[in-house]
Amino acid sequence: MKVLVIGTWNESISKQFELDAQIVGKYLAKRKHSLVASPSSGIQGLVAKHYKEAGGNQFIGFYPDLDKMESIGEKVLVEPDKPIYTNEDYPVRNILQLREGDKILALTGGTGTLTESIVAVNDYNTPLLYLHGSSQIIDGFLNLDPAFAEKIYYSKNISEILMELD
Repeated sequence: MKVLVIGTWNESISKQFELDAQIVGKYLAKRKHSLVASPSSGIQGLVAKHYKEAGGNQFIGFYPDLDKMESIGEKVLVEPDKPIYTNEDYPVRNILQLREGDKILALTGGTGTLTESIVAVNDYNTPLLYLHGSSQIIDGFLNLDPAFAEKIYYSKNISEILMELD
């Protein structure tokens, strides 16, 4: 199964969730799932780092336009097994990632992650799992739109979320 991980690229926020990233990366590698993510310095890159360290060898990494990536200070944290250079801006890269995942796991994130989540669930009918409490924006949206909240699985416990993957 291909599992797409989405979330913030902000390094300081990502570091707060490093243990969760480690648990997710190891779990996906152990279960021999493919990881779909950005190879960046954010939460996606942290999950990819731990995935690779645990022996995962099916990391599909989606790059945005490299000049745009450099212009905002985003760096590559880990090289993917299968790099996909979209040469597109972030919104288009995000849509391309969404189409690749069989299931999506949202850890942290802001408006970009919320937008990806809405598109994944409402437009692509892709199962979404969310670490509740990791994003004030997504938590707020779940309160505003109970119909959306009913369509996804969310928990404050990363182990419970991972059990829902399989």
